[in-house]
Amino acid sequence: MNALRQPWGLIRILRLVIGSIVIYQSVGEQQPILGLLGAFFVIQALMNTGCGATGCQIPRSTSKKTLKTEVIDYEDVNQV
Repeated sequence: MNALRQPWGLIRILRLVIGSIVIYQSVGEQQPILGLLGAFFVIQALMNTGCGATGCQIPRSTSKKTLKTEVIDYEDVNQV
């Protein structure tokens, strides 16, 4: 139930609309496999998931790492 209450973005609404249209077409054309594809999009929209269990996002690192920069000195080399 919490998944339905999360904010609805453009992509989530788009998945719901596409899934609904595909299900409507599958009923009209009597294509059950097409209906499964539409159901997949509708379930993605309702559960707010993407490609997998964690979605398509990159997991955030919990540790805070500081970047250490090293100063490099360059010398000019003159060719004769």
